[in-house]
Amino acid sequence: MQATMTRSRGRLVALAACLLALAATPPARGHESPVDHVDRDMAMWVADGRLFLSYRVQVSERMAMMQLNQADVNSDGKVSDAERRKYFETWQGALAKLLQLQMDGRAIAWTPVGEVAFDARLGQTYLFSAALPANLSEGAPWRLKDLFSRQYPGQYRYRQTPALAAGASPVICELEKNISDVGEEHPEIVVLVFKLPKTPAP
Repeated sequence: MQATMTRSRGRLVALAACLLALAATPPARGHESPVDHVDRDMAMWVADGRLFLSYRVQVSERMAMMQLNQADVNSDGKVSDAERRKYFETWQGALAKLLQLQMDGRAIAWTPVGEVAFDARLGQTYLFSAALPANLSEGAPWRLKDLFSRQYPGQYRYRQTPALAAGASPVICELEKNISDVGEEHPEIVVLVFKLPKTPAP
């Protein structure tokens, strides 16, 4: 029994994001779970003519274990590298659609970049990028609506000045007002409003 629990905990870091499969279809109303919350950490920047988003979620062990069977598609009691890669490739594309980006009301599509990065605190970091529209007017308003946060709310943090490579310009964001009755750090749904840097990197 103890050996089985140890093996399961050893897989948690790789399996924690399996809970995200529940978000592939946004609910009509309310939260998916009244118990499990997901904390998130976000940052955006402009580099090489594109907008980038780093999106990290941190989940509970219960939520990670709840999704263990879904990750193990052949029901052999473990998740292979191939199963993991396939699962997260599919999910990253679904998550890109849940992070709705708009400029002047026009939808802008995110493109997944690389693979999910796991950490020892049951965190998964996803990276996305989006092409900047041609003839973009300086100071045009942008909006990022996180539909996943409506299903699994939790603590929220936006890093205004993340560590960036030379030539990248951070994007300063504000949380949209009047969307939460429990405080800015725990919004009902995360909606960010921002403008691109005045002199984005070419």
